[in-house]
Amino acid sequence: MGSNLKLESELDKGSIFYFDIEVRYEQNLVQVEEELNVGRVLIVDDNQNNRTIL
Repeated sequence: MGSNLKLESELDKGSIFYFDIEVRYEQNLVQVEEELNVGRVLIVDDNQNNRTIL
């Protein structure tokens, strides 16, 4: 399929996975915009910096 997969792993540290895939794409896409009717949203974050940004 023309794909590549790479794995790097260290004991007690974790793993990193890399992959490449070939996909086809459509050049003549029609973009549809939808209006969202959102009443209220609650965002909770324990990090002060994130709360300031939000």
